[in-house]
Amino acid sequence: MLTASFFLTLALTLIWLPARVGYHLARYGWLLALIIALCLAWYLGRIEAIALLPIILFGSLCYLFVRHEGRLRTLMGMLIILFSLGLGLHLFPGFHNLQIVEHVQLSHDSMPYKLYFNFDKPLIGLFILYWLHPLIATRGQAALMLKQMAPAALLTLIAVLTLSLLIGYTRLDIKLPDFIGYWLWANLFFTCMAEEALFRGFMQRQLSLLFAGFKFGALWALLICALLFGIAHAAGGVKYVLLATLAGLGYGWVYLRTQRIEASILLHFLLNCVHMVFFSYPALRPISG
Repeated sequence: MLTASFFLTLALTLIWLPARVGYHLARYGWLLALIIALCLAWYLGRIEAIALLPIILFGSLCYLFVRHEGRLRTLMGMLIILFSLGLGLHLFPGFHNLQIVEHVQLSHDSMPYKLYFNFDKPLIGLFILYWLHPLIATRGQAALMLKQMAPAALLTLIAVLTLSLLIGYTRLDIKLPDFIGYWLWANLFFTCMAEEALFRGFMQRQLSLLFAGFKFGALWALLICALLFGIAHAAGGVKYVLLATLAGLGYGWVYLRTQRIEASILLHFLLNCVHMVFFSYPALRPISG
């Protein structure tokens, strides 16, 4: 059942290959992996034929976006956001995401948790990052990114985790669940890459370009996307929105500082890992009465 997820993960990994070895040599590797993933997902019952429609439309929009200007480009940008939200919120029919963990309670006072290997949401990261954002190509670029992001990343971790303790969203709770390997896999490739591709790699980047002629335009783009990122987590309650907004400010900060989408993905993943291993996960159970 995990073979489709493996090839989807391979596709997500291979999008970095053209930047390293030359576009023409590696341009079809990710697409071949995606086609295999789709065939396996259909064979295993994880997608239906109708799911191909939003996949093809979304991929086409991302491909065409950089090839047009003016109002048509603006319209396609809005459609990219709408399709991304539809995929991320699992609104399109024909996807049957695989549940790995069902309502497990990691601590006596934590909320129940379930883990899915989604097939729809990772497509956000795949298409946006491949078509619409430059990726790291050398070790030197990666080293410079890590150096530039380190102070902002550390401050973000301290700020978000401290606030989560102060508002009673979590407590210290060191643990290493037996499904941690699956969790790491899904969180990096199916959650962090998708969310950062949309909110930083597409929305913050495009808003920064739009506001380029205004004073503090890049900062406004950061603030707007952080707020939208927080609102996107409204299903988790007011405390979760507050924490997600603060985290979004940090992710946007490292993205603005480095201009590398890998920086915000890495920080997002690191914060989630620290949360999982050292704090209540996903959150403390609300006290009734």
